Amino acid sequence: MKSFNSVRIRQFLALCVVPLVVLLSSCEKPAAPVEFVAPIDDGVFNSVQYKGEVIYLDFWASWCVPCRESFPWMNDMLDKYSEQGLQVIGVSLDHDKALAKRFAEEFKARFTVGYDVDGTLANQFEVKGLPASVLINREGRVVATHTGFNADSAVKYEESILKALQ
Repeated sequence: MKSFNSVRIRQFLALCVVPLVVLLSSCEKPAAPVEFVAPIDDGVFNSVQYKGEVIYLDFWASWCVPCRESFPWMNDMLDKYSEQGLQVIGVSLDHDKALAKRFAEEFKARFTVGYDVDGTLANQFEVKGLPASVLINREGRVVATHTGFNADSAVKYEESILKALQ
């Protein structure tokens, strides 16, 4: 009887437990919380200070044509969702801060504007094109990334924001 039970136990382990362990170990683990700082006009924007809020981090440059469309949209998102905990920070990748400031003024940015003249922050988030956005949830985890901007993508981006705010 012992040998029968040990055979059955080995079969059970081989057929059920081992595949389950392999399956569980291959499941995607949630991303670790991200932390970043971005120089802004009056100091630094530190993501740690905004834990518990949703951060829409947008990388842009003054020469970026789609960025001209994204600025009014980001202002709208801030107006609509700031009371629900949305923070918008636009990070310029211009090498000349004066160009970035002029652009932000021209497009009436009402959100926080930061500067990444050496590309350190853009490298941290593996930015591949502009504009590029990173949506960070209330726990500080990246929940969405987007590259480019147009009217169709704006709908999808807003849906991502709404989901993160829930």
